[in-house]
Parts: sequence; C-alpha cells; structure tokens
Amino acid sequence: QSGQPVEWLKEKNYFFKMASYADDLRLWIEQNPGFIQPESRKNEVLGYLKKDVQDLCISRPKSRLPWGIELPFDKDYVTYVWFDALLNYITALGYHPDAEKRNPQFNQNWPATFQIVGKDILTTHAVYWSTMLFALDLRPAHCLYAHGWWTVEGRKMSKSLGNVIDPNVLIDNYGADSLRYYMLKEFPFGSDGNFSHESFMVRYNADLANDFGNLAHRAFSMTEKWLGGSIPKLDENQPIDTALELLCAETLEKYSTLIDSMQFSQAFEVLWVFIRRGNKYIDTEQPWRLNREGDMTRLGGVMRRCLEVCRIAAWLMSPVLPNKSNE
Repeated sequence: QSGQPVEWLKEKNYFFKMASYADDLRLWIEQNPGFIQPESRKNEVLGYLKKDVQDLCISRPKSRLPWGIELPFDKDYVTYVWFDALLNYITALGYHPDAEKRNPQFNQNWPATFQIVGKDILTTHAVYWSTMLFALDLRPAHCLYAHGWWTVEGRKMSKSLGNVIDPNVLIDNYGADSLRYYMLKEFPFGSDGNFSHESFMVRYNADLANDFGNLAHRAFSMTEKWLGGSIPKLDENQPIDTALELLCAETLEKYSTLIDSMQFSQAFEVLWVFIRRGNKYIDTEQPWRLNREGDMTRLGGVMRRCLEVCRIAAWLMSPVLPNKSNE
C-alpha cells in the first residue's frame, strides 16, 4: 500500500516445531474452559487454531539484524523477540531444564494463577507461549486473561490529538486509590473502555465520597461524639440487625467469587449494595434520636454495627484502595 516495489527475500533460519503441539493446545483449551478469558478472546484463539498452524521462525540472521539476543548454539543468528522474551516468565523464577536444579521459587510460583496481557498480544501468549511450555513439559498458567484498550471521550488515545491521559495529574488531584477504583469499576475487565472526566467525577463523588466516605464519616464522628471514641458492645439483635448480618455474609461470598474470577466491576457492585445498606441502616435507626432519648445500649449496638460495615468494606477494598482502607 506504500507504493514501493515489493522485494522478495530468501534466508535460512531456525524454527520451533510449534505445529507439533497445536493438537495439545486445542485439547488443553477444551479440558480447561477457563484457561483463556474473557470468552470472546478464547474464540479468537480457537479460530486461529482452526487454521493450518505453522512452525514458528525463532531466529534472524545477524547479517540482516545485528542486534538481539544471540542464539547460544549459533553466533550468526539472534533470537526472534517473541521467543526469547516469553521465556523470561519462567527463567526469572529460576527455571532450569534439570528439575533437580530449579529454584524453589519456580516450583512455588509456576504455573501462575493468572497471566494478564493486552488483547493485541494474546496470540503470542496463547499459542506461541503455551506450545513452548508443552515442549518443555510444563503447564501454562491456570488462566490467560486478555484486557482491552482505552479510548478517551470516545476517541483513540493519540499524542497528535493531544488526548492522552496523564495518570500522574489525576493522582496528584484525587489520589492513586481513586484512579485505581475508577479503572476497575467503570468497565468490565477484559472489555474496551472509554475514559471521560465526567464519568471519573461521578465515580469519585457518588461512590467514594457520598457512599463509602459518608458512611465512614458518620460512623466515626457519632462514635467519637457520643461514645467517647471507643468501640461499643453489641446489643441483642433486632430484625434489622439480623438482615444486615445476612447481607454481610452474602456480600462476602459473592465478592470473593467475583474477585477470584477477575470480575472487578461486578464485585464492586455487590459491595456497594452492602455499603449503601450501611447508610440506610443509619438513617433508619437514627443514632441521634437514640442519643437524645438516652438509650445508650441500643446506640452502642447500632454504632458497633456501623463500624463493622466500615471495617468489612475497607478490608474487602484494601487491594484497590490500600491507602484509604488503612486510614
């Protein structure tokens, strides 16, 4: 398409017999349905494997490409980058061809639970890397998860357009916790997503400030003001308290399942139902009324439950909001 004449080149190279392991990979995907996520990406790989899979050229002659990692068995060639780079996943952990000489760290950490890659390099990881592992008599990661790309205000990020998002500016103004939450909450993990300042501010104000922040502020300030800042004892459960406990147990179970499957956005939806219930609990039980009426036993029980909601929410969100959760 450039209009330049096409020049045919012929050269000798080394090849990895990738085609010999194509059937092994097809069978692995069939027997491990959660291996490639999300589902749409798995279909891409299966489509690739339906073709006549070829062997992989793993070298470039130095006469044409002088830079690169030299092949250990032939100094006239360098290694194709998508062959030597992939090996770093296991060599960094202390892999050795002799199982007796492998670093214990390798045995502890491989196969990995998740390998997370961009969708544009899924084939190199799902096909090249997996077949390389089979050739080494090793197993792939339990799940290869391909994430999507981000656009800005509906347009592709581009330096020429001047619409590249500088995360440092957002972090300086709103903190790393807020940006991390937004990036995981706004779009289902694995899909493409569109960043907009408006949606960021909605998440920041509605979710973090109004819901989570308001719950924590009210729970802490009323405990400090009316109960001397010490954690009060629980009173006997009333129906509204039992309902809150049941929702807590349900939240823990659902949240853990969703996080383990990397469905972050859905996990946060489940948790925020619990956080909003905490705010609703305060509105219904009216600690200010209990204090005014002198019912300190019930006031203590209500505030203790509010503090528990804050504790559990902070604990569950600590990987995403480590600074605020610790605070």
